[in-house]
Amino acid sequence: MTTATKQKGGVLAELKQLEAAWADAERHARAASVEHYSTLNRARELVDERQRVAHRDPTLVDHQGNPAEPGNPIAKLDAQLGELGDLEELAARARHAAEVAAKCKADAYAFIGPNFERIVEALHDEAVARRAAVQAAATALADEAEAYLGFAQRVDALRASDRRLARTRVPAIEAGSELVRVANGYRDSSLPLATELR
Repeated sequence: MTTATKQKGGVLAELKQLEAAWADAERHARAASVEHYSTLNRARELVDERQRVAHRDPTLVDHQGNPAEPGNPIAKLDAQLGELGDLEELAARARHAAEVAAKCKADAYAFIGPNFERIVEALHDEAVARRAAVQAAATALADEAEAYLGFAQRVDALRASDRRLARTRVPAIEAGSELVRVANGYRDSSLPLATELR
């Protein structure tokens, strides 16, 4: 293994590690945020319901708004609220997860900035392979599009043999012609490498 290959692998390995940490932190932050907001919304729903129930029947609460009796509808709503857990704790977890994700992003950017040219150079071989795969797919598409158009033209020739069908057409000819034009355009063009900057 040459020194250049080792360096290429090293810069990409470090980038991959930083990107993985960032992606993981983003997933965790999204999950924490969703958990916080869904729990917060459920708590609001329960508080609103509690207020409606207490307003409809003030005998269900005492003078301080506490349930007048254990097991009454207000007590049941309070129990459901209690099961939601500590909303401040969930908010703190969501904030912390967002801060961790921001730090992971900053770490990735701090690495990418000064190493950008090395990273792009290390990605060159993959960029060449991906361009070749796209051009091979474009060639295959162009070949299939021409076969599709040819088949539609054959059906059109069969249609033309019957005067009763004179007012009909084969829409696949228009679609096939456009497809052939577009596909041949990609087959015949030289796509830039994904790592190319201008």
